[in-house]
Amino acid sequence: MCDCLCIDSGKDSDAENGGNITPDTEKLWRWNRYSSMTEIHPYVFQFLTENFTRKECTIFEPAPQQPNCVCGGTFKEHRSRAVFESVLPGTVDRHKVLPANEGPRIKSYPTNAYGKIEFQMDGFGLLKPAKYIRLADDNCLDSLVSLMQDYWKMNEPDPPQFIISVIGNTSSFVDDHEWKETFGDNLVKAILTANAWLFTGGLNYGLVKVVGDAVRKRQYLVSTKDRMIHAVRCIGVSKWGCVENSDLLINTDPKEMHYSRYKVKPHHKLESGRAYLNTGHTHFLLVDDGTKRICKGTEAFRVELMHKISATKEEEGLAIPSILLVLGGDLDSIDEILLCLQKEIPVLLCCGSGDVADIIAMAISCCNMTGSRCERLAAEEDKDLIRNLLNSYIKKHAKNAIPMLDAKVKDIYKCCKKKHLIHVFELNGNESLDLHILATVIKHKRGATLRDQLLLAVHWNRPDVAKKLFPDCGSWPLEIIEEAMTAALITNKPAFVRLLLKRGIVMRDYLTVGLLRTLYNECISENEAAQVVLKDLTHKERYFNLRDISNFLSFLMRKHRHDIYQRDITCKRGIESTGISGEHFEQPFRELFIWAIIVLRTRIILLERNTKTIANGCCSYRNLLET
Repeated sequence: MCDCLCIDSGKDSDAENGGNITPDTEKLWRWNRYSSMTEIHPYVFQFLTENFTRKECTIFEPAPQQPNCVCGGTFKEHRSRAVFESVLPGTVDRHKVLPANEGPRIKSYPTNAYGKIEFQMDGFGLLKPAKYIRLADDNCLDSLVSLMQDYWKMNEPDPPQFIISVIGNTSSFVDDHEWKETFGDNLVKAILTANAWLFTGGLNYGLVKVVGDAVRKRQYLVSTKDRMIHAVRCIGVSKWGCVENSDLLINTDPKEMHYSRYKVKPHHKLESGRAYLNTGHTHFLLVDDGTKRICKGTEAFRVELMHKISATKEEEGLAIPSILLVLGGDLDSIDEILLCLQKEIPVLLCCGSGDVADIIAMAISCCNMTGSRCERLAAEEDKDLIRNLLNSYIKKHAKNAIPMLDAKVKDIYKCCKKKHLIHVFELNGNESLDLHILATVIKHKRGATLRDQLLLAVHWNRPDVAKKLFPDCGSWPLEIIEEAMTAALITNKPAFVRLLLKRGIVMRDYLTVGLLRTLYNECISENEAAQVVLKDLTHKERYFNLRDISNFLSFLMRKHRHDIYQRDITCKRGIESTGISGEHFEQPFRELFIWAIIVLRTRIILLERNTKTIANGCCSYRNLLET
């Protein structure tokens, strides 16, 4: 059951009042996944053609000593090739074929590729189609965000809590299957914890293939009110000119939504500057700068998009934090890391992954910080060490880049000046990758207070993240701990309850009459049978007080007598009228024990904290049997 429209034009779309969409037509669009084309609503067509363009090199300009154009395209791939049909590629005199008044080589036209991709791959069943669009590298990011939110419905059922972009390579882990499995597990675990979006390069080779395959193996569908969606949103930001068989993605009719059957060779490597799209992705942004077979140029676009989404709503962004994860990496990775840091996007380096990530991690460890500035490395020998490491990398992997050595070393120094945004994760350490990802996101969440950070960790049910962020017990203010405890009790987070008890919360001071009343009213709906009985006994639909709870307990256990319970009286809207909301209990753990049994929070039961452990245990067992 998959929605087959790339851009939803049904009842959730702004277009619902603008055209003749019949129920039968809408049903056909959503269910006929095997049709090669689907009619596109005029409103959507107008939005696409007005906001997204493609770029084409219109004049063949031969590259020095190369048969192809300087754009990377072949002679036949140029729109104006008829002018040069009598000229052999590679022998063209560029001064003759490029008169001064010819105008720009790269010209913009309305986009001609948008729709859905159905991946066809040997050994795999049918996958839910991925949505895609071809767009120019200078198109408006506001329009792109609108496409992702309003048409692709990527914020449904809930918006992401952060975005993670993964770059680098796997040269150090080519044959390490165990590492790939562990990496995939931890990455997807972090994404699912916070409903994050994952950005990659989108092409089926290197690290992107490892990431995409990890997502595909762990992917599943989630049902919303009218369709099925991917649980993990994996967005490939790919170079259009580097996509193998990109002609299969071009719309034969611009007014129809294209549905492409795209076959991927499973063991294909990057050859001749082209690669297949990876099957683990759910969306593709195919960025077009007019070049072909030149797999560079999407870095700045991806960083700008992350920055746009991370911007506050006052800055017309979505206020969704972003993070860059780096494994290994090449010289281009240095540029992208620096771009992210300049945009205040935090970077997580995987130390032990080799190449550029290790070099920058080494530079960070050698940094001599003075206040908030980092003007130089600690000593001249450290400078020489970093330079020698980078020089060795260039000689091994990119000999033609030796003239760039000094510039790249300076870029590493610039990265070190933003050391507060860089975090280093030891691949061979004891902590997990997902822990570091989530901790980095929380720490750099824009405008987040200590309270916000701790409550977010509670929401994610990650006490390990809270301990990493706040290792010192004394750094946890009591009022924040108490608020976090309330959230953990209501949302049934037993691990957090135990952690907060260890962090110094005193239950006798924490649990008041008003708070216990709130806990019952917030959670009683979890036990439908108990709620029905309570309503029958009290003739109320909601706003129960502790006297009501006492009557219910007497009915359930034949006897319950507690003076504070009997004195708690509220009016119809739950407003306390006896002035005892601030009173405390002599045995708060016993009251929480009873509450946990009634509202089915059995994992929160703290028998070891009760003075009458055996009696309470037998009582709870009887209650569970009767329930």
